[in-house]
Amino acid sequence: MNITYDYYRVFYYVARCGSFTRAAQALLSNQPNVSKAIQNLENQLGCALFARSLKRASACTPMRASPLINYPRRSRSYAWMLRAG
Repeated sequence: MNITYDYYRVFYYVARCGSFTRAAQALLSNQPNVSKAIQNLENQLGCALFARSLKRASACTPMRASPLINYPRRSRSYAWMLRAG
């Protein structure tokens, strides 16, 4: 699997929304698809991006996720991502 922009977009929305379910709603998708995308991204990167628990499923892990959160801001596609979301 190649890491595509779509995976970073899903990551961004999970971090921004604070939950997989709210991210799925913002992306006009469903929670299982969002969870699978994050799981694939974590497998490709070799690290956990979110600390999961029963109460809060999407707290970013320290230091590992911060470069990914800022990635869209450095990208020319950031405006496109906001329009698409």
